[in-house]
Amino acid sequence: MKRTFTATLHDGAVEVPFDVKEAFGQARAPVRMTFLGETHRNRVAVYGGKYLLGIWKHVLAKHGLADGQKLEVALEPDDEPRTIEPPKELAAALAKNAKARAGWEALSYTHQREWANAIADAKKPETKKKRVAAAIEALVEKANKAKKPRK
Repeated sequence: MKRTFTATLHDGAVEVPFDVKEAFGQARAPVRMTFLGETHRNRVAVYGGKYLLGIWKHVLAKHGLADGQKLEVALEPDDEPRTIEPPKELAAALAKNAKARAGWEALSYTHQREWANAIADAKKPETKKKRVAAAIEALVEKANKAKKPRK
């Protein structure tokens, strides 16, 4: 069920003016939010009893959005699985390292997206290479921590 509303941008987010838990079955619901002709996958945040939708800095910059601007937002549940295809350089490194691959699979959608974007956005090959190496190191560490029994 799609809900449409007008919201004012504040600190890179808009407030959802209805009870998300009642409308979508959970307070931090995965949603598709559409504004300015673009649809973005997101998850509702709850702060201070308010339902909020953050908007990524690159989207704000692309549209020249600033605090105080009003946006027409369409919001609907997002039931599709969230998967991230790693950039080819990271995919090749993951194929060679089972622990790193296990760490990648243990990451949340958001953290996978952050690593993938950081690598894909690198302009210089040496920067891309450094970011892939940092990702592999962090993913191996994550996989190692996941296997340790809790005391």
